[in-house]
Amino acid sequence: MKLPRADFLVFLFAGAALAWNLWNIGIASGYIDPVRHLGAQDEATYTREAITMAREGGWMTPTFLGRWVFEKPPLLMWLSALSMKLFGIGRLPARLPAVLAGALICALCFAIVRRERTVAAGVCAAAMALSSQLLFTMSRHNMTDILLAAAGVCAIACLQRGWWAGFAMAVACGILSKSVAGLLPAAAAAVWVVVRRGGPVWPDRHSRIRAAVAGASALAIALPWYVWNFLAHRDWFLADMGFQLITTGSASRQTSPENHVWFYISRILHSDPATAAILVLALPAIWTALRRRESTAVLLASGALVYFAALMVFRFHSEQYLTWLLPWLILAGAVYSPVLRGRWAWIAAAALMAIFAVRAGSLGYYRSGSTIAAAPVLERYCGQRRTADLYILGVGDEFYSAVLPLGRVRYGWVDPTGLTAREHPHLAHLGILISAGELASLDAGMPVYAQRLREWGMNSTRAVGTGIAAHDPAELRELVRQRPESDFLVARAILPEPEKDAAHRVVFANAEFTLLESLAPAGAMREPAAWPCGM
Repeated sequence: MKLPRADFLVFLFAGAALAWNLWNIGIASGYIDPVRHLGAQDEATYTREAITMAREGGWMTPTFLGRWVFEKPPLLMWLSALSMKLFGIGRLPARLPAVLAGALICALCFAIVRRERTVAAGVCAAAMALSSQLLFTMSRHNMTDILLAAAGVCAIACLQRGWWAGFAMAVACGILSKSVAGLLPAAAAAVWVVVRRGGPVWPDRHSRIRAAVAGASALAIALPWYVWNFLAHRDWFLADMGFQLITTGSASRQTSPENHVWFYISRILHSDPATAAILVLALPAIWTALRRRESTAVLLASGALVYFAALMVFRFHSEQYLTWLLPWLILAGAVYSPVLRGRWAWIAAAALMAIFAVRAGSLGYYRSGSTIAAAPVLERYCGQRRTADLYILGVGDEFYSAVLPLGRVRYGWVDPTGLTAREHPHLAHLGILISAGELASLDAGMPVYAQRLREWGMNSTRAVGTGIAAHDPAELRELVRQRPESDFLVARAILPEPEKDAAHRVVFANAEFTLLESLAPAGAMREPAAWPCGM
């Protein structure tokens, strides 16, 4: 079997393993951080942005709930929208780019390691990538991190072979996937150039110039989207980017109280214990290779250190950020670990695949349905094609309602300190984020918000009042009373006795939330759903 064909077969096998049963698993389902059971809210956001692109256009300006969103660059949304244009709006088409990125990581890990070591060691590298709980999870969610991870592995492969055009494209894809974080492969390459001993990739001044040209080419490919939106939507663009890079990066809030360093170390041990063990066993060989300044060892160490340093600088900690780092650790362990030499490599490969099979079964990797409790209720509600506004108050649906073909959806939550408005002052200024008290006078304030939106370049007020922050549950209860013409999905903690509301009927109720439908005449139903109510 020719080795390039083997690379392709690994890609196909990994793609099939990653894609299996995705058509039966709801958007935003599962846990990105299974330790703390943190959901995949971002998947719903990106998927809705892609649906809007596929149906309405606006490919240069991602849109969510009627407003522009510039917190993330659009490569993932472009690819997801293109997939849904080709194959229809649905769960698997939306996630297909992430699946292919995950399969590419597995195939490139195999190709890089079998080139450095043996085919058996390459199989182990691919098996480590596939059996990684985090890489597997991220490859099955429509989220940006897996694209950045794939871009980093592509950069490694291209650097090894001196493919400057490929390296430039990989860095450009990283920048268009995750903004500033997309520069990390270029930073790793820069460290590598400085530290490594002279070799076949950069033997002379002319090759160093070609490397600089490759970096400039990456920026030339990626920057037009940034420049266009800066010129077309400057205030909005800078506000969203500032929130993502500065407000989030300064760690004003966290997903857990854990120490920043220990958070990531513990998540690696939880997600990838086999990779961690193989890497620890490889450390003596890696250290020896680094002392000799061997090209591969310096490259992998440079990437791992640059990525880990970036995690330390960006103070908001999230397990999904490890997606970028893990391939570098997998490659380092696979290339240098003594347990992947000779016949032991095939035994290790079999053990890693057995680990994948056991974890897939015990952790429910392929389990159908959704982990979002409100998903079945929202799907049934979607099928009724009601025209009333739907308010979702205090219910953690991970924005699942946003990916359904519903009418106008508004979200309300309790925010006693006003943190959301402080973190997103531009959304409060534009009326997209309002207080519960302001909702009663929203119609009177609409001309002011419309004028502000026009000043920021938007001629629509659809996004006004889609986010409602209340100081306490009583304000949200009052909102239900003030809006008899609207429907509500409301948490029991906010409305403990929903049956006492004479203006609404209880359609569904459990211990967590209640669905209330207005008793007011609903008028004609909306047009038939433009895409499935089960996303």
